[in-house]
Amino acid sequence: MDITIISRNVSIGPRLRQLIEKRLHFALHRFSDLLGSVKVTFSDINGPRGGVNKHCRIVVDVESIGTVVIRETDKTLSKAITRAASRLSQSVSRLIKKRQLSHRRKAA
Repeated sequence: MDITIISRNVSIGPRLRQLIEKRLHFALHRFSDLLGSVKVTFSDINGPRGGVNKHCRIVVDVESIGTVVIRETDKTLSKAITRAASRLSQSVSRLIKKRQLSHRRKAA
C-alpha cells in the first residue's frame, strides 16, 4: 500500500505523519492485497481564523473495482484523520462486498 500525504496551508510534523500512517494501516491492512494508491490531502479551509476548518480528503484506488473518496472536517487534523480512516475502512469493505455479491449473482 503506497500512501502519499499532501498538505496545503497546514504543517504536518513527524508525529502527525506517524499517526496518519498508523490510522490508515489499521483501517486498510485487511484489504492491502486489493489496494493501489492511497492519497491523503490536508488543508486549512479558513486559514488562521480558527474554528472547525481542518479538512482531510482520502482517495483510495481499489484495484479493478473502483475508487473510494472520504472527506472529513474537524478542529484538528488528528481528529479529522481518525474519523476519516474509520469511515474509509467501512466504505472499502462495503465496496468489496458489493463487488463480490454481484459476481456471485452473475455466476448463478
